[in-house]
Amino acid sequence: MADEPVGEVEAPVVYELAQFADTQGREVTRLCPVDHPGEPLPVRYRGQAMLISGQAKISFAFEIQASSVAEAFERFDARRDEEGEAIASEMRKKVLAAGSPKIDDFRRDRLQRQRRFGGNGG
Repeated sequence: MADEPVGEVEAPVVYELAQFADTQGREVTRLCPVDHPGEPLPVRYRGQAMLISGQAKISFAFEIQASSVAEAFERFDARRDEEGEAIASEMRKKVLAAGSPKIDDFRRDRLQRQRRFGGNGG
């Protein structure tokens, strides 16, 4: 088995990072590929946010499909809410699976998140 040829391994992609923030506390990172051989890679945008619950603060990052920093900020809220709700849903499933009576904590946390994020949280 050790003599079998190993498939070609792709070189890791190196990115130059630029971070941007606005007065609403939103943060976007622009990732520009650097010295990548072959076909050009697209610039990527990533948002960062935090869910705050009674027990913990959960930082998370999410991709934003955009062609500029301005467009990434325009799409930030929808992507943050989408990813935040997915995380909160997973947390609720784990609590219910564990038989914990803490679902009221999740309801309270969602209200806190709505106040933190603004809007209806979803």
